Amino acid sequence: MSKPNPVAIAFWSYLAPISSSRALKWIVLSVIGILGMTLIGFFTGIIEQEALADLRAVAIVPGLPVAAALLSEMALRDGITHRTLLYPILGPVSRTTLAIIRTTATALILSAFALSTLIVLHVLSGRSWTNLPQELVAIVLGSFAYVCIFGLVHMWSKRGLVVALALFGIFDHSIGLLPFAIRKLSPSYYLRRLGDVEETLQIPIAIDMEDASMIESALILLLIAAVAMAITAFLFRRKPLGELC
Repeated sequence: MSKPNPVAIAFWSYLAPISSSRALKWIVLSVIGILGMTLIGFFTGIIEQEALADLRAVAIVPGLPVAAALLSEMALRDGITHRTLLYPILGPVSRTTLAIIRTTATALILSAFALSTLIVLHVLSGRSWTNLPQELVAIVLGSFAYVCIFGLVHMWSKRGLVVALALFGIFDHSIGLLPFAIRKLSPSYYLRRLGDVEETLQIPIAIDMEDASMIESALILLLIAAVAMAITAFLFRRKPLGELC
């Protein structure tokens, strides 16, 4: 008799209940609504082709981080709130494996939604497909970084969505727009660089700032994701069983 696969158990025990997740329903409805309105606006002439470039930029930042704030609760917070973690925790799956697999699956779901949106905007705008591989890397790494960051926030707070949106809006997004070296403390800055979304606050001072390279941006987003996931797994492993199931 073959031994149960902890990774498979962690993955399927995560996928089974997410169809009823509030966050997933909001994201699906939002994506359908936004793409639907974009298509209607484009074909009726309300949205001009030039405006699609702005929509693409918004879809990457702030769209991707905001969507991550919504979806990241599915990784562990939903399982804690609705007590769906009972079987996998009591089964042959370590808490570390559960945290890693569920967080990774959430990031992949977000990546799929974001990439679908980006491809539709590419088709409508007639934008060159040359940069699509780089944009794909930006979406995947950005999804992992933000799902891991906000997943950690959801682990720490029952009001994770509010806290995550506040952190992004007040600190991350704002700092990432500054034309100063401090912007390199912001994950959104590296997501913009990698996703080819250039945007800074306009100030009446000439500042010659060196931008992060594409490789540097990718590595930093990957590092952010790894560190946040490691901390989340550590906290999840130490959480009292009564709070989890």
